[in-house]
Formats: sequence, C-alpha cells, structure tokens
Amino acid sequence: MTASAADGETTTYLVTGSNDHRIHVYDINQPDTPLHRLTGHTDTVCCLASGKYGLISGSWDSTARVWVNFRSVMVLKGHEAAVWSVANIPGSGYMITGSADKTIRLWRAGRCENVLKGHEDCVRGLAVINEDEFLSCSNDSSVRRWSASASSVLQVYYSHMNFVYDIATLPDNSGFVTVSEDRSLKVWKGGDCVQTITHPTTSVWCVCVLSNGDIVTGSSDAYIRVFTTDEQRMASTEDIIAFEEQVSATQIPTQVGDIDSSKLPGPEALQQPGKTEGAVIMVKIDDNVEAHRWNAAEMVWTKIGDVVGSSGGSSGGRTLYEGKEYDFVFTVDVAEGQPPLKLPYNMTEDPWVAAQKFITKHGLPQTYLEEVRNFIVENSQSVSMSQLDRNTSYRDPFTGASSYVPGSTPMDTASGGSFTDPFTGAGRYVPPGGDLSRDTSVPLQGADPFTGSGSYRPAEATGRAPTNPYFPLSHVETFNIIKPEAALKKLKEFNKQLPGSLRCVEADLDIVLELCDVEKSPTTPMVAYLWRLLQWPADKVFPALDILRVALRNPTINEYFCSSKKGPELLEHLVTFLDSQQSVTNQMLALRGLANLTAHPGGQELLLSNSENLIPVVSLTCGNKNGNLQIAAVSVLMNLAVLLKPKNDSGESKSQLLSALSTVSSDIEDSEARFRLCVALGTVVWKDDDSIAMAKSLGLDDVVSKWKGNSDSNKLLECSKYLHQLLL
Repeated sequence: MTASAADGETTTYLVTGSNDHRIHVYDINQPDTPLHRLTGHTDTVCCLASGKYGLISGSWDSTARVWVNFRSVMVLKGHEAAVWSVANIPGSGYMITGSADKTIRLWRAGRCENVLKGHEDCVRGLAVINEDEFLSCSNDSSVRRWSASASSVLQVYYSHMNFVYDIATLPDNSGFVTVSEDRSLKVWKGGDCVQTITHPTTSVWCVCVLSNGDIVTGSSDAYIRVFTTDEQRMASTEDIIAFEEQVSATQIPTQVGDIDSSKLPGPEALQQPGKTEGAVIMVKIDDNVEAHRWNAAEMVWTKIGDVVGSSGGSSGGRTLYEGKEYDFVFTVDVAEGQPPLKLPYNMTEDPWVAAQKFITKHGLPQTYLEEVRNFIVENSQSVSMSQLDRNTSYRDPFTGASSYVPGSTPMDTASGGSFTDPFTGAGRYVPPGGDLSRDTSVPLQGADPFTGSGSYRPAEATGRAPTNPYFPLSHVETFNIIKPEAALKKLKEFNKQLPGSLRCVEADLDIVLELCDVEKSPTTPMVAYLWRLLQWPADKVFPALDILRVALRNPTINEYFCSSKKGPELLEHLVTFLDSQQSVTNQMLALRGLANLTAHPGGQELLLSNSENLIPVVSLTCGNKNGNLQIAAVSVLMNLAVLLKPKNDSGESKSQLLSALSTVSSDIEDSEARFRLCVALGTVVWKDDDSIAMAKSLGLDDVVSKWKGNSDSNKLLECSKYLHQLLL
C-alpha cells in the first residue's frame, strides 16, 4: 500500500495479516522489523485491501476493519462467518466484503447498505471494475459480475471445475483472471474464458495483475509464477518445456470421483476439437487414465496429468464448523432436554484452551473446564502419531496448519498429506410534501433565517490553516424562531378534526404558549401534555413537532425528555418521522428537534450515546432535495461534530461522521446546507491528522475543491477555501 504525508511525499509499505490476529506494516526498503503492529481483530487476519482511505482488513472473527494512519477507525460487523475478501470502490464510497456465509455486503459510512445473495457457497475473492461494478468468485465454481448501485447481479460466468479462490482485473478493465482448486489460471475477455493455464500443483491460491499486464500466481507447491504476453520477458524455451512436462507428469488427486476406465474413450477422442476453452476430458491410454484440457488458441488438447485413485475424500478428513475446518467437531450433550453443542478442536491446539473457549462461548459453568478437557483428550487419541507429525512439522504462516513441502515430484499425493488453504486452514474448503419552499429573498449573509442567530462565530483558532471565522465551531446551533400563536391556531384546527379519544379540551391547548417560552419553568404535567400531542396522527402532528423543537431549548423540558427513562422513547419517536414515507414537513421538524436536543447537556449526551444509529438515519434524509430538510439534517451532523471534537476516544464515531458527510455531499444542493457541511467537516478535522487523512480518503477534499469555485453564497465560497487549505 502507499500513503501520502503532509508534505506530499508518498511512502510504499508492505502489509501482512497473520493467524496471530495482527497486521504488520513494513517499510518496503527495510522489511526486517515492522514499523506498526495493528491489533483489534480477535482471529486470523486473512485478507487485506489498500485504497485511498488507507487499509481494509478481513478476519475469521467475522468482521472487517478500516484503518487510517495505522489506527482502527471503523469496525464493519454483520457477517455470520469469516470475512475472506475485502475491497473498496473508488469514487462511490462503497466498501465491499465477501464472506464464508455466502453473502457480499456493501458498506458506506460504516453502515451496511445492502446484502447481496446469489453465490451458493463461500465468497473467496473480489475485484473492482469501475465506480459501480465489481466481480466476485466463490467456492461454487462461479464468477459473478455485480452492480453496486442496483445491488443486483449482471452476469454469471462458469468455466472452472472447482472452487475459485481469487480474481483480479486486467489493465484498462480489458478482462479478468481467476485461479482455482482445479489447478488452473483462466483468462477472461468479453465474458468468455479465452485461455486456461494449468499448474503442476494441487491448488492455485491467489493471483494478481501487474501494471505491465503480467499475471502472477501463488500456489500450494510453494511457487510463485509469472506469465506474460511480452516476448521480451518470456522464459527460455527450455524453462517453458520443463513447465509443460511438469504439468503433464502431474497426478490428479481424487476430485473426480470413482472412475470406470472401461467406459472412457481412447486416444482417438483427442482428434476431435473441444467445445470450449479449458474443456477437460479423460481418456484411457494403455492402462492409464489421462486428463487433457482443450487449448482453443492453439487448437490442441494438452495433457494436464494422470488421474489416480478415487477415495471421494475432500479435505483430508477435516470437518467444517462456522466457516473454518477442524480435525474434530465433537457433539456434546451438556444437559437433558437441551440441544447438543458443537465442540471444534484441532490437534495443534492446547486442549485446555479449546475447553475454555467452549465453555466461554456457551456460558457454561467454569467447573466444567477439566471435564471438557478430558473429553477432548480421550476422544482425539485415535489420531496416529504420523498424522500428528504431519500436522505440526511444517507450519503454514497463514493458518498455522501444515503446508505442502515440495519433494522430488511436483505433488506428493502418495503421502495423503493435505495442501493447506491459507484462508481456511484446510486442503480444500468443503462447507456445508407540505411545500416548504424557503424564502430565497433572505440573504445568506448575516442573520441566519433558520436559527435566528448570526453567522458562525467560533473562538479564535490557530493551527494548520489561516484563522477563519467559520470553524472549528465551538458551540451547537439550534433552530429558535417560531410563531407560537400560529402553531396554537393550527393545533386547535386539527384538534376539532380528531376522534374523541384523541381530542383535547381546547382551552388546555393554550399551555403550548408557555412551553415555547425558554424563560418559563413548566410543570411536569404541562410537559407530559406535550408528549400527548406528539401522539397525534402523522398528518396532524407537525404543529406539536414544531412546539417540541422550540421547547427543547428550555432546560426543564430538555431534562425531562432526555432522562434515562424518557430519552430513548423520544429518540425512537422522532426517528419514526424520518422515514421517507413521512411528509417533508414532519421529517424536517423531527430533524430540527434532534438538533435542538443539544441545547443542554442531557440532550447532548443522549445524542452522542445514540450517534452510531442516528447518523445513518439522518444521512438518508438528505436524499430529498428540499432545501430546508437538507439544512436540518446537516445541522444535526454539524452539532455532532461539535460534541465529538473534544473527545479523545471518539475515533470510530468521527470516522462514521466523516463517512456520512462524504455520502450526503453528493445529494446536497442547497448552498446553506453545503456551508454547514463545510463547518461540520472543518470542526471534525481541525488539528486532527487522522481525521484529515480519513476525510481525504473519502474524497471530501475533491468535494470542497469543487464548492470553493462554484457557489452563489459568499460564505460558502470563503469557508470552503479555508477548508481546502486545511485538507491540502
């Protein structure tokens, strides 16, 4: 991966993930000692992807993490099994994860926006085509092409005969390449497989494409091979012949099932052309069964190996459990009448550790520890010492299991040893309206027509950017203006239209005038009366929402509604009005209420403690093009920026907020809303290098650069110029 420093210098790093649950970052010029050790995952780190933002990692712990400046800023939770592949789509803000749970998830702003289903087995690899489309490969032997925006599959490709482990795109998206358990590298162009290159090994684990178009594969025989179309870089004729002879001499293991050789065609079958590139046939020549693959480019059948015995085995006797493979998965009855529990165990594990994991996971009494340990030992003693030696003699640095040790032949199938998948730890993975048009005659400079306050006036600031009057914002902004008499009139009008069970005594409605006065000290029954009004039907509740919005500026009312008992209930109620099916009026007033919650400490704490769930919901409302609604939504995010700024342990919350600002920036057209977004962004990133790096990685520097040269608002132009300098 590469990273840019403040002075513009770019540094290249080597990044590794390991079964010690860590990620190590090395200076590519001094790889002896890691510069950074990244911790956070609780199981093997099995995939990494770099991007403009920094780094994404995936793990057997079923999560992915986003790292900026070598710090974990976001945890993506939702998959039900190991995350085996990660990627990001530049320009769209999407991050993608593929999992052993057979699904692909699309993430934005730290929130899962869609779960894509279609693969019938584990998703092993991802490759991005453009700002909308990407490819996935799977243990179901297929490749799928997806649209992120439509959340749908565009095309399905078949050619491989076994698990497809990895995928990569060719330069200029002229095609893609895949590698598989069927020992092959396949080149795809125009939706068709145009070339198949068989390897003299059991499995081809991974593939990448270099900038010059060369293709690099890594396989289970511990070799890295480079393939090229450039004659200047091709291997010698002798090396190419030696490679082809290795492929021809390879014995194909038992992945083809029982074979009745008497029914196989003879060598005459090789005189007929194959139907498709990469097609494989078995032919009987003398007493041997050979496998041949069709090379469409050269119009010849190429021998790819001799077919040997057929035990029907799949993973060296190992058993799948929750996306990983184990030497044993015991069934344990812990109590009569309760379903049995599964106890996974590998011979390389300490039985005490495995027992402790088991009782912790299932909440069993600690007194069970020794009994469970003894159960493991007694039931795993049937494993021979030779098998144990094979499992422990050679350690795969990715899985901790035994790796393939090359011998005198390309593959040692006679030993029965498994070839270790660096992702699963096994040989082969076999898994189970109201129109609210704003009065545009009000100037955008000076008094704010929505809050009644003047322009933003934070404390004097010094730092990496020139002093400016806009950010960092040191106080929250609230919506203060209301015409209480007009709201009361509308309440009385709607009250007459309500059924008797909801209708109020008309004279009692006059108390709303007192609730709108921030200087008054209303009684608890008066505040409770407002809650009753908030239960009115959706088409008649907006006057009560407007009164609530102003009433929340009153410390007594704010304390009542933000108490530990009432606060969650109020938030849940306000969020119901943010649904896209609600009127624009209700959405806007609910958002203004959320913004005004921050007028006092109780409301600030309520908003902060629920920010993880609120930020995505508030962001979605910006899809509506109504200017007043967008201003209200961004104001909530801006106030959160103010509240998060002084907190030292809010890295993940800030990252989520920055992701949200990036997401909504493409929807916001109102100049006042854009201005407030700039103020929010400036507040978050001020004197915070991690946040600056995150903002730039999300493309917010490009957004600000565009706004600073194209706006009818002087304060937006000015603020965005200051912000642009900060993000340089």
